[in-house]
Amino acid sequence: MFAITLTLGGCSGSDPVMPDVVGKKLDVALSDVERAGFEDDVEVLGGGIFGVIDESNWTVCEQEPATGDEISSAPRVTVDRACANDASAEPTEEPTEEPTEEPTEEPTEEPTEEPTEEPTEEPTEEPAVLTTRNSKDLAKVLKVSDYCSPRIASFADEFQGRMIKFQGSVSAKFGREYSVSPGDKGSLSATGPMFKLTGANNAANLVLDDLVRVVANVDRYNGDQCTFFLDAVSVKVR
Repeated sequence: MFAITLTLGGCSGSDPVMPDVVGKKLDVALSDVERAGFEDDVEVLGGGIFGVIDESNWTVCEQEPATGDEISSAPRVTVDRACANDASAEPTEEPTEEPTEEPTEEPTEEPTEEPTEEPTEEPTEEPAVLTTRNSKDLAKVLKVSDYCSPRIASFADEFQGRMIKFQGSVSAKFGREYSVSPGDKGSLSATGPMFKLTGANNAANLVLDDLVRVVANVDRYNGDQCTFFLDAVSVKVR
C-alpha cells in the first residue's frame, strides 16, 4: 500500500472545513480539498501494488475527518477502483435459479384382478330308493330306542312319498294286518319304529317272527298310536 502526500498552499487563518469527497474520483477530490483552502498534506491510502498512477482511475471510498469537521492535521482519504457502497458500480446480478420442476409420477394402474369363477356345485341326485347305506336319516330312525320318538315323526314328514328299503321282522299280526320292526328279533324287537304295512299282496302268507325284506313308500306317522304307516311295494321273506 502506498501513501501519497500532497502539500497544499493556501491562506492562513482558521482551520478549513473538510468537504465531502467520498465517491468522487481522486483527482476531483484533491481539487475540492485545494479549493477549500487546506494547507496541510492530504494522505492517500490505497492504490494497489503499483500505487496511484492515474488519479482519475481511483475513487475515494473513505475520508478522515468527516464532512464538515475542521481539519487540525493532514486529512486522509482511502481509494480503490470501486467502493463497496458505490452506487455507480455495476450491480452484480445474482443468477436466478430456475425452479426445478418436480417430475410428475405417472399413476400406476392397478392390475384388474379377473374374478375367479366359483365352481358351481353339482346338485347331488337323490337316490330313488333310500337305504341304510345311502341315507343317514333312515339308518338313525331304524335304531331309535323309543318307537314313540319325535324323530320318527320328523322323518315321516320330511320323506313322505319317498321309497325306502330295509330288513326287518314281523313283530305283530292280526288277521291280514301285521307290523314289522327293524332287525331280526320279531315279537321281541325293542328298537326302531313300529311299521304298519298296507297294500302288499303276499301279506297273508307271513307269520309272526318272519324275517323279511321290505320295499315301501313312506305314508304317515300316527303319534297317538306311535305307528308308522308304510305303503308296501314288496315284502319278501329272506
